[in-house]
Amino acid sequence: MDLLYIAYIHIWLLDLVDLDKEIIMKKYLLPIMFIAFWSCEEEAEVLPEDCLGVEGGTALVDSCGVCDSDSTNDCLQDCAGVWGGNSVVDDCGICDSDSTNDCDGLVTNLDGAWIVTFKGPFENPDCSGDIDTMFWHYAGASLTYDLTVSNGTYTWSETNTWSNEDTTYSGNFTINTESGSICLDDDCFENVEWLTAGEKWSCTKLNAAKCNNDEDDTLPEYTTENDCENAGHNWDDETCDQIIWGLQQ
Repeated sequence: MDLLYIAYIHIWLLDLVDLDKEIIMKKYLLPIMFIAFWSCEEEAEVLPEDCLGVEGGTALVDSCGVCDSDSTNDCLQDCAGVWGGNSVVDDCGICDSDSTNDCDGLVTNLDGAWIVTFKGPFENPDCSGDIDTMFWHYAGASLTYDLTVSNGTYTWSETNTWSNEDTTYSGNFTINTESGSICLDDDCFENVEWLTAGEKWSCTKLNAAKCNNDEDDTLPEYTTENDCENAGHNWDDETCDQIIWGLQQ
C-alpha cells in the first residue's frame, strides 16, 4: 500500500482522538514523505555502452574492426590467415591473392622423375564407382613404377620384387592439354591433373581386356574370353585404374 496513503489514514485515525495535528505532521507525516521522495529519486541502473555508443546496445567489433550488431557479416580469415583477406587456394593448392597465376589443374609440363605412390582399380571399367584402396596396400609392397620425363622423351621402369622381374623401356612422351591426357608412345593415361602443383599428379588408366598365358605374356590372337580360356589361358577383363604420382626426392 502507498506510504502516503498509509500516512493519511494514520492522521485521520489520530484526528479522531483529537491529537495535535502539528505534532502529527512533524512526527509522522514528514518522515514518511521524506522516505517516499528519497525512494523515487533513486537512480536507475546504468548499462554499459556498445561500440556504437548505445547504452545497453548489442553492436560488437569484429576481427576486421567493423562495429555493428549483424554477426552474419563478420569478416573471415582467408587461406593465408589474414582476417578479411582475399587470398584463395587455386586448383593446384597454391594460396595467394593473385588470380593471374591461378592454376586450373591442367598439367603442361612433367619433366622430372616421378614414382607411383598409389594405384587402385575403380569399381567399374568406365572409371566410375569406388576405388579399391586395399589393392595398393598389398601390391605396393612389391611393385615399383618409375617415370622419368625430359624434353619430350620418357623412361619407364617397373620392378616386381614378388616375381623378381624388372622392365625398362623408353620412347616419346607427349601431353595433350586439351584432353588432359599424356601418352608414352601409344600408351595413354587420361584425366591427368595436378593434385599439388609440381609435386603430385593423378591420372586414370584404361586397361583393355586381354588374354595372357601363365607367364603373363599378352596373346593378342585371342580376342574373346571363351577363345582365351578354351585354349587354356587366362582372361583379364577391361578395367580402369586411378594412379597417383609423386615427385622423387
